[in-house]
Parts: sequence; C-alpha cells; structure tokens
Amino acid sequence: MRLVPDDPAASPLTIVFDAFPGLIVRMGRVGGTSVGTGRRTVPATLALRSTLTNSPTYALLCRTAHSAGHPGVSDDGRMPDNMTRLEQIVDRLPEAARVDVEEWGGHPTFRVRGKNFVFSDAAAENLSVKLPVAEAAAVVATDDQVSPAGYGLGTHGWIAFTLRSEEDDARWVQVEEWVRTSYSLVAPKSLARRLAE
Repeated sequence: MRLVPDDPAASPLTIVFDAFPGLIVRMGRVGGTSVGTGRRTVPATLALRSTLTNSPTYALLCRTAHSAGHPGVSDDGRMPDNMTRLEQIVDRLPEAARVDVEEWGGHPTFRVRGKNFVFSDAAAENLSVKLPVAEAAAVVATDDQVSPAGYGLGTHGWIAFTLRSEEDDARWVQVEEWVRTSYSLVAPKSLARRLAE
C-alpha cells in the first residue's frame, strides 16, 4: 500500500493497494470517499464494507486515513457512531455549533446563530429536524420511521425519527439532506446562500 501523493495531509488522499491491482481509494475531506478502478467508483463505505471489511488491508486503510486526519473511520477500522457521523455533517455547515442543554439532561442541540436546527439525544439515535411543512407531511406519510415532532413543533414542519447504530449509507445520505434543509430553513439567508454555493 502506498499513499499518493506522498504528503498524507494532502486532500484528497489517494491510497493505492499493491495487493489489489487496479484498486484505488480516494479519501476527500469534503467530497467523500470513493473506491474504484478508474472512472467507475462507488462510495467507499459500501465497497469497503462488502469487499475488504474483514481483511487486514481494510484495518490498515482505516488506520492510515485516521492518522492522516480524514473523517469517517476510526483508528481501529470501525464505522463511526451516530453522534460522530452527525457531527461530521454539521461540521460542514457555516457557523453551526453543538450546544449541550443541561436542563434537558445534557442532550445536544445543533444551532446556527443561536437557533436550533437539530435536536438530538446523547447517542444521536433520536433526532428532530425542520423541513418545509409540505415535505414534512410527505415524509411522515411515506416513512414509517418518521413522525411529527412533539410539543406542537410538527405543525411547523419539524419531524422526529430514530437512527439505529447499523443504519446503512443510504439512510445517512437522507439524514444529511434533512440536516442541511433544516439548517437552510433556520439559518440567516446569508449563511443559507453559502450552503448552496
């Protein structure tokens, strides 16, 4: 295995496996990670989980990526927990911050300029986000894991849902879209525009 370029802090980090001819792993800080042999690539979490998860090479990849400062994997090769994944999503949003509310037992919220856009429990297994009212109604009607948020917030587009620790990547793509939408509805217009750029 070798890093290309030789500087492991460079982004994207490209890892070439000598033991798997033609397999290239590109790990980008923002654009995500992909695995492929050329033009055809797939999300690395899917590809690695199905082909390399149980191999020593996968563990080496994870340790290398983690030591190079790339998010998405732990140094022992495990997928990150829900809170880590949620924090990675929020970290990409301008001026977003985590605020743990002591009055709620230390449960975290995620805010932009003092306004909540995600409510969470400590493990990020139960989340609430804001969507446009019509979209929230459609999501509640079509996804049996989603319900209107409590305390009357559901009438204003807030939805509540549960994330199991073993959720697949497709669900996390949906969660990221909901978090970004919630942020854009709550954030000042100047910050919401930066998100669209």
